[in-house]
Amino acid sequence: MPKHKGKGKNGGRASKKLKTCGPCNLSAALTDNCDKYQDLVKDGKEFTDDVLSVQTHPFTTAKISNLVNAEFLSELGAELQSLDLTEKDNDLYKFRQTDELNQVELPAISAFRRMLLQQLKPIISRMIGCELTDKLALFGARYERTDYLLCHDDELEGRRVAFIMYLVPECWGLGDGGNLELFTTG
Repeated sequence: MPKHKGKGKNGGRASKKLKTCGPCNLSAALTDNCDKYQDLVKDGKEFTDDVLSVQTHPFTTAKISNLVNAEFLSELGAELQSLDLTEKDNDLYKFRQTDELNQVELPAISAFRRMLLQQLKPIISRMIGCELTDKLALFGARYERTDYLLCHDDELEGRRVAFIMYLVPECWGLGDGGNLELFTTG
């Protein structure tokens, strides 16, 4: 089980009592409109509204805005901040990462994991036109000044969908870095 900062007697958990968190539900704007998102990716359609943006070049990507409410994201961020991080450093990347979050039983992380599998997975399955398994690789990472992740593909055996969820302050701008840039190799 991943260690938490301020280890106590509870199998690496922080010694202070963990509080519960608010619900982690997809935004109503996404759930209320998911019928119009069906088969967008499968059919190779570009699409943009207030909730979803699908781009097809250089390869298909989707951006979901305001996935869950800001209060929950604050709770999730606080829990992620409480976890120990391991430095990852080689010629492709330099950053700090948590252990596998599927093993972490903190309220917000557990609620986020359930939301991904129970609420978001069916919508993504409809968008791409195929069933997805419940296999979820889930990690937290922190990039600090001078950290990096160079160009790479996210092709792993069995992976159908890769995602990034940014937990940055509202005031975060292009000058702060962390841009996702997509390139074609052909």
